[in-house]
Amino acid sequence: MINVTSETFDAGEDVTFTVCSVGLNATPNLATVRNYFVNLLADGVPTDGTFSPSIEDIRQDYLANQIGSFTTTYTIGNGSCEDSVELTVVVTDLIPAEIGEITTPDPICRNAEDVDLFSFLPADANSNGTFEGYEDGTFSPAMMGAGEFEITYSLTEDSPCTEGEASATFTITVLESAFAGMDMDLTVCMNEGIQNLFESLSVDADDNGEFTLDGDVIADGMMNPADFEAGEYSVIYTVEAINDCGDDTAEFTITVQETPDAPTVDGNPFTFCAIDDATGADLSATGSNLTFYSDETLNTMVAPEDALVMGTYYVTQRIEEDGCESDAAEITVNINDTNAPTASITNPSFCEFNDPTIADLTDLINETGTITWYDSEDGDNALSSGTALQDGVTYYASLFSTETGCESSGRLAVTVTIECDFFIPEGFSPNTDGFNDTFDIRFIEDLYPNYTMEIRNRNGDLVYKGNANSPDWDGTSTEGSLGSGALPVGAYFYYIDFKDGATEPVRGTVYLSR
Repeated sequence: MINVTSETFDAGEDVTFTVCSVGLNATPNLATVRNYFVNLLADGVPTDGTFSPSIEDIRQDYLANQIGSFTTTYTIGNGSCEDSVELTVVVTDLIPAEIGEITTPDPICRNAEDVDLFSFLPADANSNGTFEGYEDGTFSPAMMGAGEFEITYSLTEDSPCTEGEASATFTITVLESAFAGMDMDLTVCMNEGIQNLFESLSVDADDNGEFTLDGDVIADGMMNPADFEAGEYSVIYTVEAINDCGDDTAEFTITVQETPDAPTVDGNPFTFCAIDDATGADLSATGSNLTFYSDETLNTMVAPEDALVMGTYYVTQRIEEDGCESDAAEITVNINDTNAPTASITNPSFCEFNDPTIADLTDLINETGTITWYDSEDGDNALSSGTALQDGVTYYASLFSTETGCESSGRLAVTVTIECDFFIPEGFSPNTDGFNDTFDIRFIEDLYPNYTMEIRNRNGDLVYKGNANSPDWDGTSTEGSLGSGALPVGAYFYYIDFKDGATEPVRGTVYLSR
């Protein structure tokens, strides 16, 4: 039988770890030694492998020698699928804090590679110290710049396996040289326009070099990504040598990304009514990852909640969330509105006995068109034409215009008064012209249904008697010896008894004219 497995093993990289004997357990047990070596394994490496020589063999060797290198091979898996790593623990004794004389290094060119400061120590110097101000003992001439730099190497009580303290100082001279700066990774979109590569140099790089692509000089460092296909290009920036330090170069890895076409805008221009309170959410286009702007320079984005105004907006798309932004397509926004309606009177009075409704308010409007009444200035509760009017209530009218196709965003406010105080005319003219032909006291029959009225001439003769069931006096005689003919022009005297048990009768004069 053949077993086939797809499982592979990775024991990691070989590890050598140096530790000082001071503080170590002189007689560790098996578990302690095993854990020491297991802790050298990389994260994620299984810990159920085998050690060769065994951990016990290593423990016995340590018990016998205490100082030296202790190495074992750790293996996981088996057969052709196994993997191994070599683990070494170097146990050293205390080293005196001795440095010796450090010879002044030769000058270094600024464009040289980073330098390991430990390489300047004498061969027999204690290398467990630190260089003040230089992490891991690395000196970068490119970062430091030209000049002289005093370097101090120190051994202290905190230095590993070190007994005593010591320090030494030496000077490194960095020569000014051609400096092209750091290597750069740049990403540009095809539609970003001509790129001045000099603007992408390190801040302290020399700016008198030249850029080349595949050996061809890029004139004045001006690169137009629109001239390239999408892809990665290696541009070399070279500064000629000074101080015999050689030319210096920096590599610009430039990724040119595809730029999508501008989005498609359907239904342009976009027309809204002011009353619709259109926002950025009402803008639309066909594309991916759309972004809307309110300015041609594409600096001010339009949020979905931003109110739209009359004017031009712009929209771009990105094929991917972090990809290149397309050129912009224009969107024209029109905001139409209708003027609020006007009325012949904005504080009309009505009598409750006439059962006034919204329709009576509409009759007051000067404009033609569709009038809609609301119960608030900016609410959307429209009132029907048959809605009864209330005393002291303000109603709000809008006007819809077929010319704009919009309902007015502003509304006319009309405050209603409901009152029914009757008015006794001072005269009337029964000449059959259809205007003021009778002595009409409006609403008297509604307010005082039991009233009676008598009218007499200047001689005191009774010419008319009436009540709620009688027609209005039309200037003819209905009583006594005067018969039923038309009465002459002149003043007549009325007496009205309201018969409600509270209101006093009234007397007055009415003038009849023809």
